[in-house]
Amino acid sequence: MTHIHNTELDVHLKGTVGCERIPTGTVKALIIYDNFACAAKASATLQHAACRANVSAHFNIKPWRVDVMRLPSVAEEALMEAADSDLIVFAGPRAYSLPAWLEDWLERWVTRREVGEAALAVIHDGTGGRLAPPATELSRFAARHGLSFIIGS
Repeated sequence: MTHIHNTELDVHLKGTVGCERIPTGTVKALIIYDNFACAAKASATLQHAACRANVSAHFNIKPWRVDVMRLPSVAEEALMEAADSDLIVFAGPRAYSLPAWLEDWLERWVTRREVGEAALAVIHDGTGGRLAPPATELSRFAARHGLSFIIGS
């Protein structure tokens, strides 16, 4: 296996939302992140959103560091893992900057995805009120492919 999981990150990101709410099952999310802090924030944001929506969901979160995904073998492994994901989350500015190789990866994911109602999400760092132009590119990508697009901070 080429992808090396950060054990601390994996333990931190897995779990059930701490709400006694309407049960909804498991949501599989693939987080493409810059660093541990961005991934942890994305995980917390997902859990907070579920609480606010009055649902209790178990999140099966698969973290992938964006710079490691540049390697073709790692990108392919992430693609296989993402095929049945309900949500692809971009956490951190480098993750949602959408370089050509990452856009190509997304195009391949769209053709392989097994979930009809999938979505893309951007969890930005909260340093500015406006969405960065690359995140706008992700929004356009989502619209072109009939995906929901979610913005969180």
